[in-house]
Amino acid sequence: MVVRGWGSLGLLHVLVPLRVVHGVAGKPEFILQEVLNQAGLEEFLERYMEPGGSACVAYLDRNSNNHFLMKKLHQLAEEQTDMALHTLQIPIALALDWSEEDGNEMLIIHRRVPFTRLWEMESLPYPDNSTTRFSGKPDEEWRESEVRKWLLANAFPLFNIRNLAPHAQYMFPEGRYLGESNSGGVGLIVADLSGDLEISAQYRFMKMLRPHAEKWRDRLRFSFLERSKKTSTLRYHLGVGMDAKLSAELLVIKDVNWKPESKDEFNHLHGQPGKHRLQNLTQASVDAFFEDFEKGTLPTFWASKENWTFTTGQPPKGEFALRITGPSFEEVVYEQDPGRHLFLAFFNDDPEDGCQTCERSRAIWEEVAREVASRKALRTKVRIAAIDQSLNEHPESRIPGKLGEPLLMWYPPGLREVRAKGSKNLEAMAALWTKEALLSKIDDLLMDYEADAEEEAERAKAPKKRRRRGAGEGEL
Repeated sequence: MVVRGWGSLGLLHVLVPLRVVHGVAGKPEFILQEVLNQAGLEEFLERYMEPGGSACVAYLDRNSNNHFLMKKLHQLAEEQTDMALHTLQIPIALALDWSEEDGNEMLIIHRRVPFTRLWEMESLPYPDNSTTRFSGKPDEEWRESEVRKWLLANAFPLFNIRNLAPHAQYMFPEGRYLGESNSGGVGLIVADLSGDLEISAQYRFMKMLRPHAEKWRDRLRFSFLERSKKTSTLRYHLGVGMDAKLSAELLVIKDVNWKPESKDEFNHLHGQPGKHRLQNLTQASVDAFFEDFEKGTLPTFWASKENWTFTTGQPPKGEFALRITGPSFEEVVYEQDPGRHLFLAFFNDDPEDGCQTCERSRAIWEEVAREVASRKALRTKVRIAAIDQSLNEHPESRIPGKLGEPLLMWYPPGLREVRAKGSKNLEAMAALWTKEALLSKIDDLLMDYEADAEEEAERAKAPKKRRRRGAGEGEL
């Protein structure tokens, strides 16, 4: 059965958050409902295909062991005993004592096929134009683990589209795509879907991304996410879909359930790794993006919550310290201006993050930046920068997530490898955070660096001494 949805023109602080809001107006729904005939089934599929894009039909004998198994799985999901099934929230129709195929017990997952008329107009095959079946071994009861695994593996459509009709009111299925039910990654197409774009934009981006979605189907679940007030909290947290100047962005998270391996790693985590962002989607840029994704060469996307980074606003004026954000961190720190030293101060400007001295210390750091800018001999060698890690993700794992006082990192001149290898955490300066002490430390580091460089240059110039051959050396 091809399910023709509305689209057929008829249609944790640093980790990904989770709110189960699968149903209408955010109300969680766990549907296990008996359908009496084919007409009842079609009505069920029409009603419950939103917002996840799939539904399961269980053709069972009434009161059979498999019937009781499906009721058990539904209960585990509803009671949150099984969080993967809970966040999956796939609607299940019970077709009891009637079947499409000779009374054999089976499960069938139907996935929404959107925009059927548009695919037909272009003589293109439908995506997801098939159902997925589970019947187990003949004459054997189904195993709970096998049914559960099958549901979790097959419930996701190739693309989950968004139905934004006024009567629909379905929230984005955040739990399904960013929760425990998704054992892989996600590809979120965050776009303006207002007005006619609800159909035209989703169809256009589906065509653009389709070959890549099909190739990575076992690892990435693709869904649209509309720019609206209802999704603003999620988009703000993820750091995408906030810039109204962009028609669409693609955010790929390789593993939505990634967890740090240790408490220490968690305490020094400033954003989930394995995130990649593409802005201004075109067929060429999308193809290049996934080519680099396959090679593992895409840069990590570090998000920023500073509103001037995604609005028409400007960074705070009058600051002498270069203000670094999540998206600019790696370029500024490791790529830009390789001839100068970079001194980067890390602050938690949000008082709730516990840095009681950050406000006062940032003002002192600005005095240091002003002084460096006023001294030509110093500003030609040094850049002074700052980052508010309350609002910006970044990859510097030597800095704790919560600071009691600001910390300072030094990155020597050079390109990425040299800077990364030679950088130092100047944590001793935290207790000496005065303008005079900080400037003195900068001067000392420059002097030591230049002395070491001169010494290294002298060693390179010195002729290598020839080793004298010892007695008997070379003799038979």
